[in-house]
Amino acid sequence: MRNSIRSCSLLAVCASLASAQTSTDFDQEGLVEKFKPADDTRRDITPFLLSIPAPRGRILDRSGKVLADTQVAYQLTLSVAAEEAPTGADFVATVRKHQALMPERFVGRILDWQDSQLLEHFEKRRRMPLPMSEPMIEENGGEAGLGNPRLEGKTRFGTRPVYLRTYPYGSLAAHLIGHLGLSDDVPAGPVRQGEDYWRKRIGRAGLEKSGEHLLRGASGEMLLGVSPDAAIDRQDLIESPTPGADLVTSLDLPLQQAVEAALRETGRAGAVVVLHALDGDVLACASAPTYDPSQFVPAISSEDYQALVSDPEAPLFHRAVSAAYPPGSTFKPFVGLAVLESRALYPFETLQCGPSMEIDGRIFRNWSDDDRGRFNLRGALARSCNTWFYQAAIRSRDRPILTVANQFGFGRPVDLPLESVASGSLPSRVPSNQGLANLSIGQGTLSASPIQVARAMAGLCAGDRVPEPRLLLQGQTSRGAVIQSAPIRRKTISYEESHNLRYVRNGLSAVVNHVRGTGGNARVNGVSVSGKTGTSQWSRNGEESTAVWFAGYVPDSKPPLAFAVLLEGEPGEEIYGGSHAAPVVASFLEATFAPESDSTVRPAATKWTTPLMRDPLHARPARRGDVTPSSPPRAIPVSPRALQPLSTSS
Repeated sequence: MRNSIRSCSLLAVCASLASAQTSTDFDQEGLVEKFKPADDTRRDITPFLLSIPAPRGRILDRSGKVLADTQVAYQLTLSVAAEEAPTGADFVATVRKHQALMPERFVGRILDWQDSQLLEHFEKRRRMPLPMSEPMIEENGGEAGLGNPRLEGKTRFGTRPVYLRTYPYGSLAAHLIGHLGLSDDVPAGPVRQGEDYWRKRIGRAGLEKSGEHLLRGASGEMLLGVSPDAAIDRQDLIESPTPGADLVTSLDLPLQQAVEAALRETGRAGAVVVLHALDGDVLACASAPTYDPSQFVPAISSEDYQALVSDPEAPLFHRAVSAAYPPGSTFKPFVGLAVLESRALYPFETLQCGPSMEIDGRIFRNWSDDDRGRFNLRGALARSCNTWFYQAAIRSRDRPILTVANQFGFGRPVDLPLESVASGSLPSRVPSNQGLANLSIGQGTLSASPIQVARAMAGLCAGDRVPEPRLLLQGQTSRGAVIQSAPIRRKTISYEESHNLRYVRNGLSAVVNHVRGTGGNARVNGVSVSGKTGTSQWSRNGEESTAVWFAGYVPDSKPPLAFAVLLEGEPGEEIYGGSHAAPVVASFLEATFAPESDSTVRPAATKWTTPLMRDPLHARPARRGDVTPSSPPRAIPVSPRALQPLSTSS
């Protein structure tokens, strides 16, 4: 069925070309021998060779569902007979007269020609049909659906077929799919041999742009014979256009729909990325606010484009891929892994977790004043204790942390066929204690895009690899023959059998599944979810704002999933990863794993809900006299090589 639809579209265009009007201002050299009129007595027929743009290939999800398509549309044209408009003024007057007689169904789609443009058309392309309307997609297209009014003389309306891009799901995955724009090759001056019969549309953003070489196909050639009264006497299809290739993406349409619905419900700017945790396939990727690529079809007005560009919410900006934010506490699992690997701390070793610490003369605070006691890594992750991580990072110093962060992809852009891919930032050294404190909680000079954070979480889930996100699976012909395919790429790491990684994973499970975990709002019945909340400070339009995260993985689904959710707060607003970002994950997982969903992502064969944990996360002081002081702890010396566990205020 898919191939027959493509063939019918191509045949419709070729058949409809018979009703088109064309020009006499043409270089005829070499064409006369190719073209002989049907009636040898008609020596006044002029041959024209025109290029027929090919139907653009489609963009599909991983199951073959169409995300971007091409359909035949019809554009109203006006052919003005030379004898009825011998001068430029006559030509302009004739066009204006016929504008009032345009068929009713084209009202509202009339092209606004200036007199100067009409005069230029008369002088250089006078018998080329003048486009009078924007293209329209209609079942009853062509001359049969024109409904011509009564016209006197030889000047008459016509329609010509063109191809138009359609986006069946509107704004869905708009930043990934991208949009089209008119080509820079504007028909002007005398008609050139082989020029396009209508102006092409080319990719300007997203996959429409990066996949242009596959999507555009190869143009065909049409030889037309035109009589002096601008009527087509004969047409020969010399070469049929070759349809463009289809692009098969890694996206899972039902999951993408669930992700966008969950993000939209927040009413906030932000992004959500969901990856295949082992292979890196981008199963869903959403950015808000968004836009509808259909706004660029057939062409966007300068006013509408300026409105998109100047919108303070930046709907054209791809936050999931192009934006870099401080990752906040979503970076803590990698700090914890690095500290254990460096043996600066042991898995069950505890550090005091209090509301604040003084580090080299500056007070660094915890996010909560309620955590009083000594935490090991699992408790520190579950409660996201900042003061624990300050001490751990100062013990290990910077090199172990930066090495692990590099292994999991921080500071390295994802390799996707998209423009403006953010590289994020990972410092090469952090020698100061205050800098280490900031690094340990994902602040300071560290930044990452949501898709980079999702990639890092995929590495924690897999343990032996950090998969490179893959958006494009293959390019294929309309008959399904593969032209080009994208391999699965991974960076090998060696933590799969590591006990230290197991302790980190236990902590991430406790974030969601412990009664005191900060990410309990991501908990879903029948699904095992692990993750990390995060809150970071960043600058939004020059004002200090809060960005909140929830990132993690679902290890038992088919396939295993890794995800990252990022939401932007307004300046001065207090929002948190646990209360605002974590529910987004629960929302799209519940919709995706619902029995009626046709997503390729399914829950584990045996639905198993992680038990709700209630064990103590920290140890209280053992002796009556062993009470944490009410004031901040003593200052940490500058650049110590080894530090004893520090006491902090309660």
